[in-house]
Amino acid sequence: ASGLTRPHSLAFNNGYLYIATNPAILRVKYANGKVDGKPEKIIDLPISTTPHFTRSIGFDKNGKLYVSIGSSCNSCEEEDARRTTIMQYNADGTDGKPFAKGLRNAIGFDWDPSTGAMWSTDMGQDKLGEEMPCDEINRIQAGKHYGFPYFICNNVANPDLKDAKGKMDVKDTVPPAFELPAHSSPIGLTFYKGKNFPAAYRNAMFVAIHGSSPTARKEKIGYNVIRVIIKNGKPAGTEVFVSGWLKDGAVLGRPAGLITGADGALYISDDSKGFVYKVSYSR
Repeated sequence: ASGLTRPHSLAFNNGYLYIATNPAILRVKYANGKVDGKPEKIIDLPISTTPHFTRSIGFDKNGKLYVSIGSSCNSCEEEDARRTTIMQYNADGTDGKPFAKGLRNAIGFDWDPSTGAMWSTDMGQDKLGEEMPCDEINRIQAGKHYGFPYFICNNVANPDLKDAKGKMDVKDTVPPAFELPAHSSPIGLTFYKGKNFPAAYRNAMFVAIHGSSPTARKEKIGYNVIRVIIKNGKPAGTEVFVSGWLKDGAVLGRPAGLITGADGALYISDDSKGFVYKVSYSR
């Protein structure tokens, strides 16, 4: 498949390869490792050139298709109800509806194989200083609102939205399950589903921290992959799993996507250098 507009995310389901582009979700028949025919459009999406043009997709165990659509702005009330959501569709693209709202840019999402719970990353807005607002990890539930643009971090009123036309009651929003440092830019999120890693790492949540931009923070942070420590069903802390993309202030790469391979390795894409890294375990 070529000539696509900013393809960002792929998914396989029931004999099809699905491709998320900026203006649409496409699918093409796929069998025995080969594509059959040309991609067909099944869903039209809001078009973005900046700031949030990525579209992430995934299927749950029941075959429902989920699409993450970020905001059209740094901080504003959206006219298009599909924005700042994770949308849910049938596999053929019909019956689209918001599954969760109030997510500024939830690029990475996945389901915990041990519980079935859905989790996502979310990036906070800019222009509130180097330490505000936090970036987020959220436990996604159907019908819930996660605050944006009315609330940031632990349901703090957004100071950048004083003249908002609409409003929300704080009791109707869900605060983040875990706060990450401001502007660290969590992108990919996956649960390790293989058996190659030691038992303590199986079903673990991994997050790709893309790293801060020079306009957001003077001192760079992130540029690593972290493991989120879960205790009693809740994130309790993080540990650095892979580092080395930031050395003496120089950026050597930016981790973005994560996925478990059939070989049990964890694969990490680098959208700065164009590499894919493989992390495996040798006993």
